[in-house]
Amino acid sequence: MHLAAWTGVAVVAVTAAGAGTLWARLNSEEPSRYSCKAPVVVTGTPLPGQAALVRCYVRALHDHDATLLSKIATDPAAQPLPVPPADANSARARFFDFDAGMGDQRVAITFADGQQVTLRIGEAPSDLDPAVWRLEPTP
Repeated sequence: MHLAAWTGVAVVAVTAAGAGTLWARLNSEEPSRYSCKAPVVVTGTPLPGQAALVRCYVRALHDHDATLLSKIATDPAAQPLPVPPADANSARARFFDFDAGMGDQRVAITFADGQQVTLRIGEAPSDLDPAVWRLEPTP
């Protein structure tokens, strides 16, 4: 086969792979990689993507968006995320390691009116990289 033909085959293969990845991303159950906008002051050291996840939580509360809340929850049917009757116009989020290096990460969210909720941050199974974070209520 000529070089031009091999180049054409390579271009088609790369394009098909890119289209497949895009299709998987568009049809996944997750919000577009947590790109929600919400006024949240972050303290502590969240892992990549975790602060944006919390912004989506605050945004979903502010907008009363049950669909977004279910997408960012670990298991929304079994354990729905708490919906405090809070002023979700702004919040402070403090990220911390609950069990000193054992992987149990939490975030304490304090809303503008002083109400607080603490959530666990877990990694959801996903074929997409980087990690897909989810929130779940703490006991």
